[in-house]
Amino acid sequence: MSVKIVTDSTADIPQHLIDKYGIIELPLTVHFGDEEYRDRIDITSEQFYEKLVSSNKLPSTSQVNPKAFEDVYKAELEKGNSVISIHISSDLSGTYQSAVIAKSALQDDKITVVDSRTATIALGMIALKAAELSESGMDHNDIVEFIEDYKNKVKLLIAVDTLEYLKRGGRLSGAQAVIGNILNIKPILTITDGKVAVVEKARGMKKAIKNIVEMIKEKGTAGKGRLIGIANAKCPDTADELKTSISQELGETKFIDTNVGSVIATHVGPGAFGVAYV
Repeated sequence: MSVKIVTDSTADIPQHLIDKYGIIELPLTVHFGDEEYRDRIDITSEQFYEKLVSSNKLPSTSQVNPKAFEDVYKAELEKGNSVISIHISSDLSGTYQSAVIAKSALQDDKITVVDSRTATIALGMIALKAAELSESGMDHNDIVEFIEDYKNKVKLLIAVDTLEYLKRGGRLSGAQAVIGNILNIKPILTITDGKVAVVEKARGMKKAIKNIVEMIKEKGTAGKGRLIGIANAKCPDTADELKTSISQELGETKFIDTNVGSVIATHVGPGAFGVAYV
């Protein structure tokens, strides 16, 4: 029997790592009017950003439904595997609750559902850690215990390039967005207690990068070969600039590079990037 790791598409895990560890990733859905697309399956990042920029209305997103989870869980149980299912913060999506409903329907204690209390590459790093532990032979309960502690250590910072999408999503007023864009304000966000919060506001993206590197230096775990995840929303050059700054300031660092998926990008827009670290 092996321990199978299940997560959702908001984890933004690079495909080669999903394949390497055999992680099962279930997609949330993005809706542009009457059109709907499964995140990372029916629409590529490039296609999504083209639609996002050209659309007058902000697309909506919907959670993974319980039946999708139930089907996956049942298939793994029939193979003799147990399941650890790790998902986007329950305060940000109903996906976690869908997973809980599926577990309840099957009434099997070989399924554990974990609320990561975070999103994007921070969720991805938690799921990857669980997959590494499973591959190493650690048993189900020990992995769950480790992950419940580890998830509280993984920190996430998100720098937003344009305020337009925060405005469209109702997180900023129109006046705040206009003034912020005029002043070249780049909010730095985090997820605290499962909810999005503003850490600070930087004047320009270079300042935002500098401030983020300083925060990682202050609050991150020191040591050679630390692991940092970086997810960019159609801004690979900014991500490269960030990696260079981190390496210069912190020394040898291993990076997980990925793209921000369409569900998260709906809320932060192109030009944003997320950084996850321990």
